[in-house]
Amino acid sequence: MRNLYDVLGVPRDADQARIRKEFKVLARKFHPDLNKDDAQAAERFKEVSAAYEVLGDDQRRADYDEFGEASLRTGFDRARARQYRSMGGGFPGFGGGGGGGVGLDELFGSLFAQQGRSRPRGPGRGSDIEAELHVSIPDLVQGTAQVVDVRRPAACGSCGGRGGTSRKTCGGCRGSGRMSLGGGMALPCNQCGGDGVVFEQECIACGTTGRTMKSERLKIRVPPGTNDGQTIRLRGKGGVGQRGGPAGDLRLTLRLRAHPRLRRKGDQLEMDVPITIAEAVAGGRIEVPTPDGGSVKLKVPPGSGGGRRLRLRGKGLPTGKDTRGDLMLVLRPMAPEGDDPELLRLAQALDAFYEEDPRAGMEL
Repeated sequence: MRNLYDVLGVPRDADQARIRKEFKVLARKFHPDLNKDDAQAAERFKEVSAAYEVLGDDQRRADYDEFGEASLRTGFDRARARQYRSMGGGFPGFGGGGGGGVGLDELFGSLFAQQGRSRPRGPGRGSDIEAELHVSIPDLVQGTAQVVDVRRPAACGSCGGRGGTSRKTCGGCRGSGRMSLGGGMALPCNQCGGDGVVFEQECIACGTTGRTMKSERLKIRVPPGTNDGQTIRLRGKGGVGQRGGPAGDLRLTLRLRAHPRLRRKGDQLEMDVPITIAEAVAGGRIEVPTPDGGSVKLKVPPGSGGGRRLRLRGKGLPTGKDTRGDLMLVLRPMAPEGDDPELLRLAQALDAFYEEDPRAGMEL
């Protein structure tokens, strides 16, 4: 088997963003829909998908980095893997002790989690997957359903998630599911993983795993008051379970998009509101939009300088089922642009009404 990092063409220290990017490029290049009747492209697509299924999952990638191909075998258990590795010199027939025996790495695929068991393994929970969800502040206020595209392990369409067809007794262990090491010690068979049976015909689409990567579009409703960077867990929306086991979870990390006018301050929101010079000096009634999709009319007090704040109660972020924070409006007087002589004359006339230098006492 080729090194999975080589399959995706990424270095071992590549981050998840780089791995996802390279996978998307290769998957698009070798996708069967774009390479009809090209068997080599189909095989390459399966190889790339299988590599991403491992390297795209933080825990499975960590196992692969630590144990190599052994972590890809059926029945792998990292706790037992470390236990057996630490005892590598203590078993008869292991490479490094006794000479000419079976190497520890050769046994990794079968000896974990199944020691002493000859009956078929039970259901296995699917893997958790991670994704990011980018939302805007109005989305949080309005509770708008969000759409997120995820790739997750799903039941293989070719074999229905079974991994192959027509099971038969394993010839390696003759159906016992165990492999003798001598000295009264036995481990699960490395051919059948302790099941005692194997497929007469293995599914080449999923490599007997019963799973392939599938793209899915999900609609998500973000809970009120969710913070930037917070993780939302969606039960059962992760990888499909093994042998009828439950699916894993989808962990969505919320990322708040920057807004040109709105800023979040805890449960409150701030919004810049442009006003004219006349409105700032004489006051007036203006209409402004609100994050919930509506609008309000309000009075600008006379003499409202830049930065004056007006409070709209209950127009901020939801804090509970029926409660919301406030929306703070920050007034920003906007000077008209242009070099019209009359405009310049009026601007100079306004200067006469300042009782003191507006920058008086400005010290750093």
